[in-house]
Amino acid sequence: AVHDSLVLAIPSKNTDASAEDDAPESAALSLEQLGIEVPDVPGNVGLCGNLDSKVVRQLAGRYKSWIHLNPADSPWLYRAELQQKGVVVEQCLFPGPPTMPSDAQVAALMDALDKMPRPVMLQCCTGTRAGAALLLWLAKQRGYSAQSAHQLAT
Repeated sequence: AVHDSLVLAIPSKNTDASAEDDAPESAALSLEQLGIEVPDVPGNVGLCGNLDSKVVRQLAGRYKSWIHLNPADSPWLYRAELQQKGVVVEQCLFPGPPTMPSDAQVAALMDALDKMPRPVMLQCCTGTRAGAALLLWLAKQRGYSAQSAHQLAT
């Protein structure tokens, strides 16, 4: 199950020179505070934008798979860190406006969403394309037309 908070190390702002322990403090941050959404439907898909590598490492223990929608050379794809934690990683280019994804790109993403173990994280720059990708997948699962999916999105 995907938990609703993470405990992250927060650098200490202690300026006291006599402090012997410079170990960072910990703080529990909600997924929402980190910009991560887990919509109720289907409930096992997370949506996020660019995340710090420390956050990704902690999330890696909570997700079985990760789909990155940005170009393969994106500095925000932490493939090695995720795979080291046993996360299945797929990179599916899913461009956003003004460039729209091709039919082949949409088909590859739909296939990945069908096959990837759950829970799965969908990541783009801001989470917006990740949400659009999830909506397309849900519409496909329910047999909705493109027009019906568009109505749901607006």
